[in-house]
Amino acid sequence: MIFITRPNYDPTTNYLYHWSKEIIDQANKRNIKIIDFEGAKVTKNNVEKLLKKEFPRFIIFNGHGSSDCILGQKEVIIKSGDNEGL
Repeated sequence: MIFITRPNYDPTTNYLYHWSKEIIDQANKRNIKIIDFEGAKVTKNNVEKLLKKEFPRFIIFNGHGSSDCILGQKEVIIKSGDNEGL
């Protein structure tokens, strides 16, 4: 299973949002289960719930971030010292 986040709120995330569609299409062609969180679904709460329930073999986080965090739809979804253990 692949889990991919695709926030879409500025030119950079818009580019990643559309580019990642190719990954989704290729996974579907190979019958690989893919969970696609896009736009407003890419929140800390939604990501944490999914990662605690499912155990994807591969995770792709698209979006902005820094050396200690990854952003989703305009909010931090993974933060060092908070929930990086997920």
